Amino acid sequence: MFLLAAQVPYTQTLLQTIDVSGNSIKIDAGKIKSIFGIELQSRADPAAPSYVDTAQVDVSFLAGDKRVLDSFFFVDTSNVTLPDWNFFSDTRLLPSATRSIKILLTTGRTIGASSDGFFDDVSLQLSSIPEPAAVWLFSSGIIGLLAFRRSKSLLLHLHKAGASSKKII
Repeated sequence: MFLLAAQVPYTQTLLQTIDVSGNSIKIDAGKIKSIFGIELQSRADPAAPSYVDTAQVDVSFLAGDKRVLDSFFFVDTSNVTLPDWNFFSDTRLLPSATRSIKILLTTGRTIGASSDGFFDDVSLQLSSIPEPAAVWLFSSGIIGLLAFRRSKSLLLHLHKAGASSKKII
């Protein structure tokens, strides 16, 4: 769990950048997806429920020159006074040319002595995308047609050989 503290009103951030350039060939071929998950908790002050401390996560997919290729974010807006974890997730194909992934956790404090924006179970998984079933189906169909053509050719050859041997006898 991450807990960030700050002065009122204030935001504080925690940044992690992950290098994925070792997978560049598969990423550029559209063969890698990211699976991201996080639990967020934002709480209101029981004495002043209209003041809500927030938890937010921003995820960006960056090119080698640090250009943002794609991004998404989640903000917990539960506005409760008791602990209430909320799970957020996203699965997507990594944009071609992605070389790093930036995860930015931000908590915003509006009132009180400490921030009540929390983060837990942050996970990022990269996964290879299997070849589509259609490719396998198409390949097996071509192999079947070739096998059928060859067996038909073999039967025709045997039939002709059988017909010529009858003439000799």
